[in-house]
Amino acid sequence: MKICIYGAGATGCTIGAKFFKAGADITLIGRGEHLHKIKENGLQFISKNSEENIKIPCTDFPSSLPKQDYIIIATKAYNIPEIAPNIPQLLHDRSTIIPACNGVPWWFLQGLEGPLKDHRIKALDPKGIIEKHVDYNRIIGGIFYMAASIVKAGVVSNFEGPRFIIGAPDRNITKMVSTLGSLMEKAGFKNPVTDNIRGAIWLKLCWNVAFNPLSVIYEKNCGEMTTNPEIKTLASNIMEEMRLIANKLNIKLNLDIEKHIGLTSDTSSFKPSMLQDYEKGRRMEVEAIIGSVYEIANMLNLETPAIKRIFNMLLDKAA
Repeated sequence: MKICIYGAGATGCTIGAKFFKAGADITLIGRGEHLHKIKENGLQFISKNSEENIKIPCTDFPSSLPKQDYIIIATKAYNIPEIAPNIPQLLHDRSTIIPACNGVPWWFLQGLEGPLKDHRIKALDPKGIIEKHVDYNRIIGGIFYMAASIVKAGVVSNFEGPRFIIGAPDRNITKMVSTLGSLMEKAGFKNPVTDNIRGAIWLKLCWNVAFNPLSVIYEKNCGEMTTNPEIKTLASNIMEEMRLIANKLNIKLNLDIEKHIGLTSDTSSFKPSMLQDYEKGRRMEVEAIIGSVYEIANMLNLETPAIKRIFNMLLDKAA
């Protein structure tokens, strides 16, 4: 079974390290100095209880790889249109693609029974490039939960998680889902398969839509946000609006807002990915994490004043 992870950032390296240590035939696809250092010296991987050097295969030329059974996409969401044309060359007849990026995945409304079935989310795929090159019928939904960061080129720190959850968008547990799920369990991921992947994605999104933008607007880490009454109230209002959107989309959502906010204090010193990008002057995943949600709310003719306010504040901050 051949697996590649397209995106050798902190997330891709963390997942890749877990699979590699479980004996999987896995390759990282990346670029730049970080990938060069991994090629040269191996991946220096730091977790809560250990620090180790992992000689994981990697490449910056996807075309050099044989056909893959699973392609896990772990890039920033805004990079997917750029890499999408490279995906078909990695596929054989049964290859499966697992996009596991932050935010709303571009395929989210495809096949979703309800008012927006098969609508394209323009904020994510405005020119239809992803849709053209990545067949929805090959997709397994996926989400990561983790606190990980690149310490320096070739060195990744993971001190919370990781969790990795997958599921078929049509709610069926296909053979490709169950086969990958078995390997994930071997790699140490607990309960990796769900029959409600859209609900799982939206549940994670409830946290991301609230705390990623708020961390940038207020320039605070998780612990600082959870001790700020104004931020906690805003986060709660955003999550209520996320619940409203889920209900309109007929997404089964098990959301306990107080508990969800409380999870943030468990990673008190952690900086959400959007804040990390903002502080380093990098492009933020504004459209994937909140712009796409605001677009969906507008398509549903729903009033979401908290999401609208935070989205506009974030755009001003990013300008």
